[in-house]
Amino acid sequence: DWYNILSKELSISEDRKEEFNGASAEICVTLIHTHHIIEADKIQSIKKNASKLSLGGFVKIGKPGLILVEGNDTDCDNFLEALVQSKKIFHTSTFKIGGRALRKVSDIDSCRCLPRKMEQLESKSGMDDLNSVCEKLGL
Repeated sequence: DWYNILSKELSISEDRKEEFNGASAEICVTLIHTHHIIEADKIQSIKKNASKLSLGGFVKIGKPGLILVEGNDTDCDNFLEALVQSKKIFHTSTFKIGGRALRKVSDIDSCRCLPRKMEQLESKSGMDDLNSVCEKLGL
């Protein structure tokens, strides 16, 4: 259920931490939620901001609206800030981090688990798809 996805603590197991010892970069996966994402201009803004920051992942449209992004840690922070600051498009929308995971990698681009560009998930099957992706990532 979506509430469990959002409230689950995101962490890397001890085994996975050992796997990345000596790595030179940190890759971030952040789950962001909002009440809904329905309007085309909001969806385009999310995709555009993610593209500018070289983030990839998924945006689940409908209620609730969920965004799962992956990339550089600082870029994930800047992405959330850009959404919050886009009052012209998002008006009264609030965005909250539902979970976050960091892992050490040798190279961010070659170690991505999510799509390199934002992919849109439809409301009906999107929650199941997003849940499946989160489970595969150990989130």
